[in-house]
Amino acid sequence: MRALRVKKGVEAAIKRHAAGWQGCVAGVTAKIETNPRGTAELGDSRHLGAICDSDKGRFDQLTIVRLRNNEEVTIVAQLNIFIDGSWLFKACAPERALAGQTEWSDKAFQLDFARLDENLLSHAHAAAPSCDRLGSRYLSTSIFSLPDNFDDWPNEYDGVTADDIARTRQGVLARERFVDSAVSVGYSDRAVYRPRMKGWILEKLRSKRYQEKQVDATVVALLVRSAITGPDDVHVVITGDADVLPAIKVAYPEYSKNVFIATTHPDELLAERRQTAFSLSQFDFAIAPYYLQDHTAKILRGEHVYTCAHCHKVFARPKPIPAKARPCCFTCNAKRT
Repeated sequence: MRALRVKKGVEAAIKRHAAGWQGCVAGVTAKIETNPRGTAELGDSRHLGAICDSDKGRFDQLTIVRLRNNEEVTIVAQLNIFIDGSWLFKACAPERALAGQTEWSDKAFQLDFARLDENLLSHAHAAAPSCDRLGSRYLSTSIFSLPDNFDDWPNEYDGVTADDIARTRQGVLARERFVDSAVSVGYSDRAVYRPRMKGWILEKLRSKRYQEKQVDATVVALLVRSAITGPDDVHVVITGDADVLPAIKVAYPEYSKNVFIATTHPDELLAERRQTAFSLSQFDFAIAPYYLQDHTAKILRGEHVYTCAHCHKVFARPKPIPAKARPCCFTCNAKRT
């Protein structure tokens, strides 16, 4: 008996109508109601099409399976990814957790979102073998919308300097590039907020007292909705914020079964790199946490990525290092010469 794999959401219909499928004849069409998320449409005894658009309440992709005598249908799970983009952006900043693993810790870590997805999926698949494809992917953050006269603020507001303007524009541009790199590989930007810059916001940014609470709430809401509508899927939240996991635990008590966390390791020695504020020991996960620092060589953007044979820092090169040569970062190579 050969197993067939189909999109989740039609499991109930499969169990109810499996026997009837083999009795269908070509040309006979039947509508099978599955659940509030959509329907499965049966054309004949050889084909089943299941269509669902997750944002509109139906299946988000077409899955066709061939049905033959003595074949059984199994269910395929997907991995849904929810990123606290504001936190991850900071985790990739110079001198932070991820940059500290590279040869140039004073430069931002160049995250490859496609490679991150691939590694998260492998991590989920190892714990839940039925999870072998990507599902919904969201990145939530805030990018300030700057007024047309922003460059004139130093002349109009006391305490605002040209450096404040330049630094803010640079930050907005860097975050735009960060979001664009995620969107380019399939992430939704529907949870990206664009609040208009205000004088009081600029003041809080300057004193490093500005907080983005809306992003936290959005990540929790998106994950909980996905977990409830797709209870057999696997869901990962990428965050280091102390408020996120307790909120998920309250809203979705079954979180431990199919939700896991991707974050920086809580045992960072340097305080400026210790991004994770919560204690993972307070939460009981069936799927182990994914620590970003342990996978920097797999998620760094670059044509050819290596780990230094001497200091174990990660680096990328535009051209491959000869196969017989030991990978060596710039700093260690300078010491050798």
